[in-house]
Amino acid sequence: MVDGFQKAFEKYVSFHKNEILKQRTLAVDAIVDFDISNDQLALIDYGFSIFQPFGEGNPEPIILIKNFLWERDHYFLPLKIKPNELESNDKFDLVVSYYGNYATIIDFKKVEN
Repeated sequence: MVDGFQKAFEKYVSFHKNEILKQRTLAVDAIVDFDISNDQLALIDYGFSIFQPFGEGNPEPIILIKNFLWERDHYFLPLKIKPNELESNDKFDLVVSYYGNYATIIDFKKVEN
């Protein structure tokens, strides 16, 4: 019975993948566009202190970073784990949580031109 449900679910998801992806939402605390000058520096200069306190029972801030370009921006955003896809000449929108000295990627997608 579980196998039948799983197969039907996988078929449904496969068939409706584009619609499902368009409807995905994620609540974020802030949006930062790295194409706008000085946003990178402002983000790091504040060190996310405007979101304090977080950790120890308080959720870390969830940030949407638009137009992240590895070559230009990786100095400003230290990532705990970096997907290889980011090392390209493409821009990405990243959703990250930030705690301590590193950002952790929750999700990312390539920016379509």
